[in-house]
Amino acid sequence: MKTILVLLFTSLGLVGLGQCVDFMGTPAPCPTASDSMEIYQNALKVYQFYHHNKTYKTMRSTRIRTADDVSKMYKRMLESRKMYFTLRSDRRTQNRSGSGSFVQSIGYKDIPYERYFNQINAHRFRQRDLENQIINGESPFTLYDDRVAPIVINEYKCLDSSSRYFGDIVNIPMYIPVVVKPYSLLSDAELSERNEILGIETEIKQPVEVENKSITPMSAIQRNKGVPVYYYNAYGSGSIVGFLHNRTIHRICRNEYHSFAMPRFARELLDNEEELNRWVKSQFGGRYQLNQR
Repeated sequence: MKTILVLLFTSLGLVGLGQCVDFMGTPAPCPTASDSMEIYQNALKVYQFYHHNKTYKTMRSTRIRTADDVSKMYKRMLESRKMYFTLRSDRRTQNRSGSGSFVQSIGYKDIPYERYFNQINAHRFRQRDLENQIINGESPFTLYDDRVAPIVINEYKCLDSSSRYFGDIVNIPMYIPVVVKPYSLLSDAELSERNEILGIETEIKQPVEVENKSITPMSAIQRNKGVPVYYYNAYGSGSIVGFLHNRTIHRICRNEYHSFAMPRFARELLDNEEELNRWVKSQFGGRYQLNQR
């Protein structure tokens, strides 16, 4: 199995209570399922814009494979924000009209800073490409979450001489939609494509045998509004494994694995009592406990 970047920088967490890390390796609360869905939906727009845009050609694609790659990528993003102001300061100096309308006078395609970078909260932000001498304001505003690492930095160039953005070079950290799409929503074809990109063996989704063992019915937990507990593997795939209710983690029953589209890595955790207890203890200490089978 190839060594691949941990796409969600997580140490197997509980949504809202578990712990992940950000682009720089600093501990952070894990993103929620809705956070991931927003990233996926935005990634689709960005990917489609550049890959279905006849004016832009893909020049190269660089994989982001390690935590060090992610750190370097993020530092480039920070540097590009500084360069936004540096470039525009230089242009003002070159503009002798004194009007301050340097964008129009020297012909650059430009946008205000708030349309180049926008901080949403402590972990989520929007930012356009790293090369910001020319900025295509018609491109989608890319949404980033510093707890979910992009997998490539793609370079595109506008080669259409009739385009107002002719000559524009774009370097952009990108999420590949099929990789960040929630696991339970993947079709068999998408699952195969995703795993091929990540270089891991494709799992075949199939029903599991039902074992007649006593366990708290999931419907009872849902009626009491238990908090979903998510488990993430080393490749950033997440799966619900139970619900938290009154400081007890009620694991999903074996006969419900198929209903919850439970991937193999999550089934193996739930079926390994020793490993499951170790995971709960390492993540939540002595505050929480597992229900008994």
